[in-house]
Amino acid sequence: MSILVDVVRACLDNVLILEDDAVFADGFADKLAGVLDDLPTKYDQLYLGYQLLHTDRVPPARITDRLGRAGNCNRNHAIMYSGDGAERILTQIMDLSNRQQREHIDHWLGRAVHEPLDNNGEHRYDVYIAIPQLVYQNDGPSDISGKTNQVNKWLYNGRYLREYKPLVEVTSYTTAFGQVGRHGRLGYEGRMADVSDDERTTVISLHAPSTLFLRSKDPIYATGYMNSTGSAREPVKVFVDGVAAGTVQSAGDRGESHLLEPGDHCLEFRIDKNQNAFAHTFWMFRRP
Repeated sequence: MSILVDVVRACLDNVLILEDDAVFADGFADKLAGVLDDLPTKYDQLYLGYQLLHTDRVPPARITDRLGRAGNCNRNHAIMYSGDGAERILTQIMDLSNRQQREHIDHWLGRAVHEPLDNNGEHRYDVYIAIPQLVYQNDGPSDISGKTNQVNKWLYNGRYLREYKPLVEVTSYTTAFGQVGRHGRLGYEGRMADVSDDERTTVISLHAPSTLFLRSKDPIYATGYMNSTGSAREPVKVFVDGVAAGTVQSAGDRGESHLLEPGDHCLEFRIDKNQNAFAHTFWMFRRP
C-alpha cells in the first residue's frame, strides 16, 4: 500500500512493481513490448504473473494472443499500474470496512477490485493479464508461511480464455431482469450461465422477454438457450433478425442455430401470454 502512496504522490504515469523473488521468462523484454502494444491506453492494472481464482464465477477473457481481461487474479509479484489506476485502487483498498479479518492483500484485491461489476454488468476496474505469464516466483522461504516453495509458474486456465473470447459487440439491449450478462454471466448476483455444451465461445445473457442488438465482424452462429438451472412458466419464442428460431421453456432447451453474416443484427426472446413473466435465457455464439 505504501508503494502505491508513493506512486500517487510522484504523479507517475505508469509503474511496474516487482517482489524480490520475481523470475523473468525467456525473452521477457520483447514479449512485454508486445503485451504493451495490445494494452489499452486506459487501464488500471496489468498482471505479468498471476494465479487465476474462481474462474467458474469470474472467468477471464482473451482479448488478443498476448493480452487477456482478468477475472480474479491472485499473487502480487509482478503488477503494472497506471497512475490513475494506482490512485483508484489505493482509494478502494484504504477503505478497510469491507476487508475480511486476516485477509491477505492479493485476496482483498481480487474480491474488492477485480470482481465487482457496475450497473451495466461491466468490471468497475480495467484489469488485464499477460498471455502467457512473463514473470514467475522463485523458490525460497515464504515470509508468510515460513515454508520453502518451488518456482511457481501459476499457469492460466486456457480453457476459460478460449471459452469466453468475445465474438460480438453489444450495441444496445432491453432485458426483463438484471443487466446484460457478458463473458458467461447471467447479469445478476455474479452467477454464471450453465449449459452442457463444449462448443461455447461467447455467452451473452438477457432475461426474456428481451432484445439484443449486436454487431459481428465475422460470420458466427447464434443460438438461444434456456439456462440449465431454470425454466419458464410460459414458452419463450426465439427470433433472429425477425425470423422464428424455435421455442425454449424447460431447463437446457435450445433454439435453432442461425448463421449471422458480418454486420448488425437483432436477437429476441419473446413471451406472448404473460408479459410480466421472465426467464433465464441467454445467447450462445460460436464460429462456423
